[in-house]
Amino acid sequence: MQGRSLIDEFSGLYCVNIGYGRTEVAEAIAQQAYWLADYHTFAAHTVGAHFQMRLKERFAQLEIVGEVKGVGLLGTVEFVADRNAKRRFDPLLKVGPRISKAARDRGLIARAMPHDSILGFAPLLIVSESEIDEMVEIAYKAKRQEMDELAK
Repeated sequence: MQGRSLIDEFSGLYCVNIGYGRTEVAEAIAQQAYWLADYHTFAAHTVGAHFQMRLKERFAQLEIVGEVKGVGLLGTVEFVADRNAKRRFDPLLKVGPRISKAARDRGLIARAMPHDSILGFAPLLIVSESEIDEMVEIAYKAKRQEMDELAK
């Protein structure tokens, strides 16, 4: 279990170097990937397709959404002030961070991209389809809350 404690030390950090050169971290990751490889490959494929479908179903038709993009279990929703003109929101409105905070207040971690009004998702590889459905609904409710606030 030493590998798990090493990985847990770094979870949540955005670091480029795996463990800052500590080979035991890379070895622990490799060992866990070996044991879970078959499950993750299958789950990421089927659940990832479900994730992409649900994001597009819930967000793509909205007037304030410019684009829904992703692959597998990585996805983004871009929020725009004017869909037809492809005009972005004023950065001072902080639309992405506001929706991200509203989602976090509901128990969902969705990352506001630093350069625009884009919300990013990267659920765990062991996520289920029902958890994907719940995640998308939480994100939708967070978006609706913040858009209602901005409209006031």
